[in-house]
Amino acid sequence: KSPKRANWDSVKVEKINEREIKFILKQPYAPFLENATMGILPKHIWNNVGAEEFPFGLFNTNPIGSGPYKLKSIERNASGIPVYYRLESFNRYAFSEPLIENLVLRFFQNNSALVSAYDNGAIESMANIYPKQATDIRSKNGRVERTPLPRIFAVFFNQNQAPVLANKEVRQALELATDKEAIVQNVLNGEGIEIASPIPPGLLPGTTGEEKDEPLTEEQRIAGAKKILENAKWKWNEEKKVYEKTVKKETSTLAFSISTSNAPELKATAEMLKTMWEKIGVSVELKISEIGELNQSVIRSRKYDALLFGEIIGRDLDLFAFWHSSQRNDPGLNIALYTNAVADKLLEDARAISDRDSRLEKYIALEKEILNDYPAIFIYSPDFLYVVPNNLRGFNFGHLTTPAERFLDIEKWYIETERVWKMFAPQQ
Repeated sequence: KSPKRANWDSVKVEKINEREIKFILKQPYAPFLENATMGILPKHIWNNVGAEEFPFGLFNTNPIGSGPYKLKSIERNASGIPVYYRLESFNRYAFSEPLIENLVLRFFQNNSALVSAYDNGAIESMANIYPKQATDIRSKNGRVERTPLPRIFAVFFNQNQAPVLANKEVRQALELATDKEAIVQNVLNGEGIEIASPIPPGLLPGTTGEEKDEPLTEEQRIAGAKKILENAKWKWNEEKKVYEKTVKKETSTLAFSISTSNAPELKATAEMLKTMWEKIGVSVELKISEIGELNQSVIRSRKYDALLFGEIIGRDLDLFAFWHSSQRNDPGLNIALYTNAVADKLLEDARAISDRDSRLEKYIALEKEILNDYPAIFIYSPDFLYVVPNNLRGFNFGHLTTPAERFLDIEKWYIETERVWKMFAPQQ
């Protein structure tokens, strides 16, 4: 029942000797090596713990590992839930003992409690902050590091749920009417970049996310979007202030809903999209849910017209779960319910190619195929924001796939320095 099980289904394992094992896959799968980066659990601790007990095991919150720090103490609340961990450096760490001797990791129930602790000086560093908070911290001479993550946010269309979205010209008009730069500036405070692809910026050769066409004015966007609709026989209903189309005596109204979570950025983005799209004659209803309810009752059951949501792409570019037609239903992640035989073949071929350049060629072709079909509107890729002390040295994000990877070289971080007399300093 491990969430990692799907990555290891049908994989056979053979022991070669005391230090080597062999994995045998049923079919070629180039990104498989990333699966092998999963951490190793100590057998003497977990060997007798049953599958049902794993999620509730004591060693999930009282961990044993082999990293740069070891657990010194845990502070728990009245319910037994950890409030903070106190760590100390591990002098037998494989890559050298950390330069910072002690760390305290504190946990907070929500963003407000987190930021309040920072403002009160209870913590010096924090992640998972909102873009506006980052701007406020910088204005007070705080230090906020930023880096892109391989993730995208988009509006995914469920054409099965909302037949009006099955009209390609409607999806094209919505794309043209979307001012992505305005969303990045107003919702993300500029802490991210606008996108036009299912592939995060920088993962394809020659793309940095900085390439932009000449921006259109709002008037040009509205006029262009309305022209697309009118060329496809959509008629303006002055009384309802919305476009309609009649086919075989059946009239369709250009109306649908956007579902998303109540996360501030997503809610604000949805509100901006509603305003933009209503200006071209679309009736838009917003459906905002708690993230848990959204996942369970909306996404898993595919009960949405359009879904504003994010996708996190792994270190090895593999889009199979997001766009292959076999992944349209839960637990698949094809939330656009996209079906395209050419795209399916490209995804299958890309998974089997070990040569990175050849694999990227397949993804370039896939990108063109998806963009031609307009199954979603790709809006932005937000930066990961991390507040650190001004006196922290040796810190470097490197190439991150997940926020937790910011700690990968934590043994190199340092705060204290020694003054060296100039006569003893190395000469250049």
